[in-house]
Amino acid sequence: MKKILKIALIVGLGIFLIALIITLLLIYRLSSEVSLDDLDKTKLMSSINQVQVYDTNGKLLNQNNYIRVSELNDYTKQAFISIEDKNFYQHNGLNYKRMCKALLNNIKSGKFSEGASTISQQLVKNTQLSNDKTIERKLKEIYITQELEKEYSKDEILEMYLNVIYFGNSSYGIGEAANNYFGKNAADLTLSESAVLAGIIKSPKIYSPILNYDNSISRRDLILKEMYKDGYITEEQYETALAEDVVIVPQDNIVDYNSIIRYDYMSKALTEASKILGISIEKISNEKYQIYTYMDSELQNELFNIVNSEQYKVVNSKGNECQGVLCVVDNSNNTLVAYSSNTNYSVANLIRQPGSAIKPIIVYAPALEEGLINPMTKILDEKIDIDGYSPKNVGNVYHGMVSIRDSVAYSLNIPAIKIMQELGLEKAKHYGEQVGINFDTKDNGYAIALGGMTNGITLENLTNSYTVFANSGYYKPLSTIKCIKNKYGICVYLDNRTNSKVFNDDTAYLTTSLLQDGVRYGTSKRLNTLPFDVAGKTGTVAVPGTNNNTDAISIAYTTGYTVGSWLGNYTLDPAYNLDGSNNGGTFATSMLRDVLECIYQDDTPRDFDVPDNIVRSRINGIVYERTGDVVLADANIGERYVLEDVFSKRYLPPKSIDNTIEINFETKYENDKVIITFDSDKYCNYDIIRINNNQEKTIHSVSNTTGKVEWIDNVAKLNGSATYYIKYKSAEMKYSMISKKYNIDLPEVNNSKGYTFTQDEWLFG
Repeated sequence: MKKILKIALIVGLGIFLIALIITLLLIYRLSSEVSLDDLDKTKLMSSINQVQVYDTNGKLLNQNNYIRVSELNDYTKQAFISIEDKNFYQHNGLNYKRMCKALLNNIKSGKFSEGASTISQQLVKNTQLSNDKTIERKLKEIYITQELEKEYSKDEILEMYLNVIYFGNSSYGIGEAANNYFGKNAADLTLSESAVLAGIIKSPKIYSPILNYDNSISRRDLILKEMYKDGYITEEQYETALAEDVVIVPQDNIVDYNSIIRYDYMSKALTEASKILGISIEKISNEKYQIYTYMDSELQNELFNIVNSEQYKVVNSKGNECQGVLCVVDNSNNTLVAYSSNTNYSVANLIRQPGSAIKPIIVYAPALEEGLINPMTKILDEKIDIDGYSPKNVGNVYHGMVSIRDSVAYSLNIPAIKIMQELGLEKAKHYGEQVGINFDTKDNGYAIALGGMTNGITLENLTNSYTVFANSGYYKPLSTIKCIKNKYGICVYLDNRTNSKVFNDDTAYLTTSLLQDGVRYGTSKRLNTLPFDVAGKTGTVAVPGTNNNTDAISIAYTTGYTVGSWLGNYTLDPAYNLDGSNNGGTFATSMLRDVLECIYQDDTPRDFDVPDNIVRSRINGIVYERTGDVVLADANIGERYVLEDVFSKRYLPPKSIDNTIEINFETKYENDKVIITFDSDKYCNYDIIRINNNQEKTIHSVSNTTGKVEWIDNVAKLNGSATYYIKYKSAEMKYSMISKKYNIDLPEVNNSKGYTFTQDEWLFG
């Protein structure tokens, strides 16, 4: 038996050493390939609850729920340490033993699913990095954690951790959690209540005392047991806490609204204030600055209710809910007036691919501005290959010749790519940069026309870029801050952003007109029940080779506001991908409809203004259908053949040209019959003319027919020769035209009476 145990020990030790070696090799190999980010103190938000932040009406938004670690009972701190990080005060931010054990388990399972995060690592993960499970992110986490440990004491790290961690029920930080669950200050938590809160953070939904009470109590009991084993509490304290009833305060009394403001809207405002003042958020707090924002508290509350409503917590086929974000921008001064989410993560810096929502910004509006297209321009929608790049339409369906209006409304990909080819990549990116879209140096392919960017863009910046259309071509960077005052009440910053002209007003109007079609019958048609002018565009980011999506985006605007929505897989874990039915045109657009209905429940926005340099023109519909050319209709064309659309006076369509067509027809003589064939156009009338014995006669007429026509002329009783030609006249032509003539020699006709039939006897004799 001892020999077996010895062998098992040696094998176990060997496996451990192998795991350790693999870990070191991975770190050595990948550290040179991974861009390691430095610690960003502003993202720790350790002082966010201490800064005085006001809404647009001067109302103080945040109560001071920041809790100093010195205010807490020892057992409250110990509850978190026992269950989350027993060696918190001993290690340097990393628990190597736990890391190796997690690595070994991951190797056994073949998945990168088990972590070994210390409290320090969790603080970094929640404030510095995304939540995706990749080796690159883990290496960044390790690196930044070491920086954190050098910069702050253990108590400071624990304090920041307890003030930013999410406890479910819209509670960020232990101060809010204590209030929202138990109706008390964090300093007054009992041992049992402390264990309940420590248990929630593993999974705020599974261990919520509101949603899953029994799970919460079981988790509490486990934590109390660990605290007893760790020597933090006595047996008597342990038994008393186990017996204590956990009483949750009525949720009708809880105002969870401020917490969402704090970590969505307020984090944006504080980050912006930090950039404006050139100091950290901590210093802003310590020096008691007052931040006055543009936030509309009433609208913010409504936005929170919409994005958190059950109908938009869309579940995929695996039973997992998508995450959602909504924002509203005031077009009059490009200010973020409301921003809310339903995620368990900080979305303040959420950067994602925009999908087709970027097309109007960097494809269609620039092409209109440059005069490359107009709303009626037709483009061949077909399979293409550009040096190995073969973009596809949704469903791999192609439509032949399509107008710009339909290309935009139905969000077709190939026309957008072809237009960008004509426009040029650099010019397209130049226009995008002028409305706040940043491109990576690697963004040098036509995929950007479809939103294929290296990094992506935040929802609020994408939303703000659309204000250029509502504002007659003028753009202003987005802002949350109206002014900043110091502790003496002196204004040290006043919003002084200026507009810049990006597009002419005719381009802005024409783009809006195209996007209104997207609402009328295109991908944004869920907005077409709104009783006022609205323009919109959707975007969807698909998972290649599947019917799933990672992101669904929808943007819409009126003359007053521009609104944006995002539904997606925040973590990029495949289990949380959206089903194909959850795309930009479905739930994301429905959310925007609800937001706009809320904004305009008591009034309606004015219609979009038509600039003086926009004209409605009459277009020759026959030429348009026949050739795809957009030309003005002349006075002689029938009204039923006239189309109308709006155009810039800078780029009016040309006048009607000579649109006569050359009629090529064939004649063939066989067995006393002349067979005449030609191609017919439904917009033309045709007369087949025969000349025989110096007499001209119409032998057949054709109208309203498209395609090949065949006519047989029986010439058995005709003598000499016959000449054939076609007289034709299209609807837009004032006079008839004639084709070239064909002559056919006919054999002599003999008869028993000894005379030759006249040309008409065989018809009327």
